[in-house]
Amino acid sequence: MSDLIKKLAFEFVTTIPQINVHRHRYSYTFPFRLKSCAKSKAFREGQQIHGHVLKLGYDVDLYVHASLSSLYAQTGRLEDAHKVFDINSHRNVVSYTALIMGYASRGYMGSARKFFDDIPVKDVVSWNAMISGYAENSNYKVALALFKEMMMMKNVRPDESTMVTVVSACAQSGSIDLGHHVHSLIDEYGFGSNLKIVNALIDLYMTISRKALRSTDKKGQQIHGHVLKLGYDVDLYIHASLSSLYAQTGRLEDAHKVFDINSHRNVVSYTTLIMGYASRGYMGSARKFFDDIPVKDVVSWNAMISGYAENSNYKVALALLKEMMMMKNVRPDESTMVTVVSACAQSGSIDLGRHLHSLIDEYGFGSNLKIVNALIDLYSKYGELETSCGLFEGLAYKDVISWNTLIGGYTHMDLYKEALSLELHSYEPDTYEVLKKHCS
Repeated sequence: MSDLIKKLAFEFVTTIPQINVHRHRYSYTFPFRLKSCAKSKAFREGQQIHGHVLKLGYDVDLYVHASLSSLYAQTGRLEDAHKVFDINSHRNVVSYTALIMGYASRGYMGSARKFFDDIPVKDVVSWNAMISGYAENSNYKVALALFKEMMMMKNVRPDESTMVTVVSACAQSGSIDLGHHVHSLIDEYGFGSNLKIVNALIDLYMTISRKALRSTDKKGQQIHGHVLKLGYDVDLYIHASLSSLYAQTGRLEDAHKVFDINSHRNVVSYTTLIMGYASRGYMGSARKFFDDIPVKDVVSWNAMISGYAENSNYKVALALLKEMMMMKNVRPDESTMVTVVSACAQSGSIDLGRHLHSLIDEYGFGSNLKIVNALIDLYSKYGELETSCGLFEGLAYKDVISWNTLIGGYTHMDLYKEALSLELHSYEPDTYEVLKKHCS
């Protein structure tokens, strides 16, 4: 917990004796303190404040209730969050939204959606909470479908937060046509000067497929002109996004120019150019920028490792991982693990793959769907179907990649009958029992 939150919590608790004197203003102070505790995961301090809430009779306050629900949900105590919600007989959209955000932050989108559907009258904040929840859990298609549903409502209109989330979801899912439509809405609603939206739009036009990029290159240039007009060209992250935009559209000379005129470069500036060069297959240039970074973070390491892997240089990618593991100031994250496990599968490095599997468990990444899918692929490729089945069974949610990977494992071992059975049953209600039968 940060020193600031400790200080705020201590100051708040020590001023409790004077609360009765200034009772009215603490109706606002309680939610503020509770939200601070939730954001910093300062559960103990939040629990102390909850005690004072009960003691002083503030538990009937609607906004205090919502803040308490959010505190418990965001610190992983979902049962307590639900209890606080249930005892509140005067719920409104704020109460529901707090719980939606809490459940979504933990990845429980089914529960979050249930609360969302139960809201009598939804406001833009509740829509945003649900849309961003899906997007943050990589359910981009569902997020965009919900956005379309929101646009059909007469009593609510997207705000700037909605647009940032939706544009980013378009970028991640490759929904270029919808992205263009959302861009026109942004201009229509007057959000074109919002820095976060501008950055998201740049990201949209630099991450879509190469085919789409050729048709949107002009659009990207228009955004660059817009950036210059608004004076955002001094922003470090805008600079980085513009460099990457030009690099990924094949305009490497322009990317280099944008990079060169930025006198305040940091690891982000280098990393975006690394990603741009790597996406075009220029690994020598990418490596030069990587080696020039004064202090590398996990994102820059990931960019370089995934660059090698995506260009089929699996051995070099894995060698770079080993080098990364020797660094004291950086540790692999979930993105690293997905890349290197896949590289192990492609290069035949099963022993290193097993070692990475133990690290994945050690680091607490064992429930990450993308990582588990990569591990299933690794073990399936080398005939260890029992391990693959065990990993598959342990998944709380199985996507189409999970199914296809395991089915591919069976076909790889010439077990075509079992593979066909899995394929036929993969979307039926008894999928778990079918799989259990094959894994036993």
